[in-house]
Amino acid sequence: MLRKGNNIIKKFFIFAVVIFFCLTSLQIGAEKITTNEERTLNIEKGEITLTKENIKKIAQINSCKKIISSSSLKGGTDLEVLTSDYYLGHTAVVSNGEGNAVFFIEYQNENDPSIREIIASPSYDNGLTWDFELTQGFPMDAGVNKLPVLDFRSGLTAYGSWVMDEPNGITPMARLEDISDPEAGEYGWVYWSPNWTDNFEEIGPFYSTDVACYDGPLNEEPDVFWGIALWTGKLDDPKYDSFDNGIFLIWFSGDYIWISWFRDLEGAYNIVTDIDQSNGMIYFASEVYNQKTRVNDLRLYYITMEDWFKEDRTFHYWKIDGPAKNPAIMAENGILNVVYESKGDLKCLYSSDKAKTIKYSTVAESKDNELYPDITGNGLEAVCAFNKNNNLYIAETTDGGKTWKVDETPINDVTGSIANEYHCINLLPYRVFWTDTRTDAQGVYSDFLIPPPEEPPIDGPSSGKINTKYDFKVKTTHPDGLKVWYWIDWGDGTNTGWLGPYSSGTEITESHTWTTKQAFTIKAKAKDEKGMYSSWSELSFSTPKTMERYRSLFYDLLARFPLLQKIFGF
Repeated sequence: MLRKGNNIIKKFFIFAVVIFFCLTSLQIGAEKITTNEERTLNIEKGEITLTKENIKKIAQINSCKKIISSSSLKGGTDLEVLTSDYYLGHTAVVSNGEGNAVFFIEYQNENDPSIREIIASPSYDNGLTWDFELTQGFPMDAGVNKLPVLDFRSGLTAYGSWVMDEPNGITPMARLEDISDPEAGEYGWVYWSPNWTDNFEEIGPFYSTDVACYDGPLNEEPDVFWGIALWTGKLDDPKYDSFDNGIFLIWFSGDYIWISWFRDLEGAYNIVTDIDQSNGMIYFASEVYNQKTRVNDLRLYYITMEDWFKEDRTFHYWKIDGPAKNPAIMAENGILNVVYESKGDLKCLYSSDKAKTIKYSTVAESKDNELYPDITGNGLEAVCAFNKNNNLYIAETTDGGKTWKVDETPINDVTGSIANEYHCINLLPYRVFWTDTRTDAQGVYSDFLIPPPEEPPIDGPSSGKINTKYDFKVKTTHPDGLKVWYWIDWGDGTNTGWLGPYSSGTEITESHTWTTKQAFTIKAKAKDEKGMYSSWSELSFSTPKTMERYRSLFYDLLARFPLLQKIFGF
């Protein structure tokens, strides 16, 4: 009996072991399937304060200088934005969400190849076409200008920055008062650099930069506070601090540019920042070298707009164990996403509670390296673009960064043509730009993530009388069947505003009356529910002056009746 009992126990034990291994195997399989779900992070939370003694007046705003026109450039067709026989490098592209966009690009000086300048060009149809007649350059005396960054504040005003490959403490900044007119405003398109060397014994070089603008209701100084700019770089001054690769932060207040930095923080690289317009949260993230592990960790800093305007600006932060490289950030409508490289894969930190808590997901992972991400979106919906094997891929989220879906079809048409560098991929809403190496002449190319509506032709008369109503028809189709809106500009300073939504392929009729006798250019465009814009269509319409009409009739009479010619002396 005991032997039989022992056999039963033995069989039961073997059965339990088998069940255990089966369950373990099932659990491992489930983990492989749910790689995009949130994971537990090894993180540390803390805070750091910008004390009053860290803040110094640097330079008056009127130290800005006027820029000069850039040398010759050529615009391409199809997806080719810009090509040059000279070096085209890092790019920055930003949109104001209303169809207007501007890009910065690193451009080799034609007369002195050792100098690389930053050039700027505007677009008024969300990057579909670019106004190369307004392309401008920001010339510096020497060195390599690189890693440009941009952000819109409001309307047509944008701010930008870049770094210089020179140990001279220069941090250039640019303000484009109106991207449609380089001469508009008090200064037009300008650039300047704070006088760092006048205030510090030794500062620089700087290695990375980013800007974030704010124009929301929580701004206590809307006339002067436009946002923040950050740099990572070196400071060596016995009066203050000495560190390598610290984080510097500047902003405008009153008639001055103000500078502060974080003490006890070294080894910072590749800084990125964004301000959520919906709630005023200021975020920035960077790699920070960990002396113990000898890899770069990720630091995420944040502060409310209310706390920003207090005398002691205290930032809270999360420290995430590395390795972490090349971050990109998006803060929109209460959602924060920070994507970055880690061991050849792409990870995402996400939060929906102003970073009080953060969670973790995987954006993309494979046997190949996913590199150099950029991100854009409207909050819950976001798109991440990245480089894999010198090809461009897209990952999407619709739940605020919790899960991601990768499109395994490359965006670029020519295999292996994507420049293999950070800051060479840029996203606008539903459009992507990249530095391309497909030909000997490097170029900037773009493609739609979602196609825009077709250009809407205008059907109507080409001339008419004043104070008379005329009908005009417009119609567009959308490749994906999305709903569309129409905008008609009548050429006399008036327009229809956005009309819609309408189903794709719906023709609408709008009427207009002109009150002056002259020639007008009617223009129409369409947009879809995702915010993509068509190009403009045009139709010429004139209201001939009455005197010109009578003069024409008079000469017709003279031609028909020669006797009248003698009477009138012709």
